[in-house]
Amino acid sequence: MQDNHKTATKETIKHYRIPDVMETILRVSNSEGGYRWAVGDSTGWYKTKANGAKFAQPMNQQNYKILTHDHRTLYSTLSFFDTEIFENDFGAWEKQEATFKSKGYVRAFTFGIDIDTRDPVNGHGANIREPQVKEAVEAMAKFFIEKLRAHAPNSVYALFSGGGIYVFVHHGVLGDYLRKFVMSKDYPKFVDNLAGALNVLIDELSAEFYKQFPQYEPYVKADSLNNAKRVFKTIFSVHKKHPYAVFPLDIENIKIDFEAAVLPLKPEVLEAGKEWYTKYDEDNRFLIFLKPYLENVREIMLKRMQAATAANGGVHVSKNRFTYSEYPPCVKNILRRARGGNGATRALAFLAAFFGQIGEPEEEAKAIWYELAGRWGASTANVFDSWYQKMNCPSCMTLRTSGAGYPHIDLVNMGACKPDMKCCSVNYSSPVYYVDKELYIEKLKRDLCA
Repeated sequence: MQDNHKTATKETIKHYRIPDVMETILRVSNSEGGYRWAVGDSTGWYKTKANGAKFAQPMNQQNYKILTHDHRTLYSTLSFFDTEIFENDFGAWEKQEATFKSKGYVRAFTFGIDIDTRDPVNGHGANIREPQVKEAVEAMAKFFIEKLRAHAPNSVYALFSGGGIYVFVHHGVLGDYLRKFVMSKDYPKFVDNLAGALNVLIDELSAEFYKQFPQYEPYVKADSLNNAKRVFKTIFSVHKKHPYAVFPLDIENIKIDFEAAVLPLKPEVLEAGKEWYTKYDEDNRFLIFLKPYLENVREIMLKRMQAATAANGGVHVSKNRFTYSEYPPCVKNILRRARGGNGATRALAFLAAFFGQIGEPEEEAKAIWYELAGRWGASTANVFDSWYQKMNCPSCMTLRTSGAGYPHIDLVNMGACKPDMKCCSVNYSSPVYYVDKELYIEKLKRDLCA
């Protein structure tokens, strides 16, 4: 009897055991001693030991065979990780801590663009066989490929994903950026910078595509979700629902051939896999093109965060006034600090958002804020104005979770979070709700209605 958690079938197992399939997947999953993290379906992220320890799995031959014996669909990360990551017990880390620490082990990164269909009824990818949808997906893929090849002509690749099209830029063209910062203590921040810049580029190209081809917008979208642990289906993976395998597309002539994706794969499809993702441009033209995005990604990300806040109803400002004695421990601890140190900008941004949301008048808030920034000798460029009543105060969970640096806010380095009983009374939700129970009740009502 088949295991309830086993999604592999005799047909998929036979497919994954074909030498050309296995060799191609393994070839594109390791680089200079680093491996992509292998994942089976959406659940097989870790190999769990009898004692509960959980370990990430490199895409090597052993794990490949184990995962494809149990799982129908095979995924791998855009990142290549240092092998040391696979020796860590992820069960010993909190989820947010594990996400942050994983970035420190990234050694190479493939730029991935998931071009998918829009289908609000059946879910993305379900309507790929509809002619107008297929045409829209092919048109967006062609547009992205042409734009990217202008800066990396030999480094762009594409796959039919089973429900859309994947477009990739070879990790080799991004290598110099990561190598430049790999020894930095802030390396996770630079990994985030790279992913953030690539996501901004996707959004810009998407907007340009829709402007040029508005007739396709109802049918297709490009996900801007690059990050250290982002997974895509591997080449030749079987789709989780559709009767198709992922296979290479000719970037000179983007056309989805559904028959070519049906198992068993034809010899010419397997042969195309041998040449897929084998070359890249060794100059730095793509990084030169990406430089403005890398330099301004923090500012761009902050503007996107502000826009998201505005789109979600804006900042919920208190109607009451509060004194210092009513502030939560984290705010009091920050205001008492003699030195800001590492994390000063994040702490100042947090204070600006807190003051803005609790209704502290702007001039009074500025007086407190600038006195503290001056005491710390911290940079103040545009921080107060970017956060005061433009962003909701970060939640307690966000403040307690290590991030990759400004504009993502945390107070971990400050050691400012010292909860008391009143923190418990608002379920450790937000410093703002600590002082204003009315806003807390409004928040609970919104949650009930959501």
